[in-house]
Amino acid sequence: PLPCIALLAVVQILAVALLGTFRGETARTWIFLQPLLVIPAGLEIARWPAGLRLLFYVTLFVLLAAVNQNLVFIRIG
Repeated sequence: PLPCIALLAVVQILAVALLGTFRGETARTWIFLQPLLVIPAGLEIARWPAGLRLLFYVTLFVLLAAVNQNLVFIRIG
């Protein structure tokens, strides 16, 4: 049943994205749907061997550092 729930969560997110039902403030709206995608991904990553998980975490850290380096903030005042 767990893979079925994970699949339904991803299908729900895709359906909402494709149908365009959320037209409000997108960041606040989508933050509530994020656990539906993150929890199944975390359960899958927990099944990986330790070396592969470490490689995945290091890759995510490098990606986060690259994105963070290119952020531009607007100073007001």
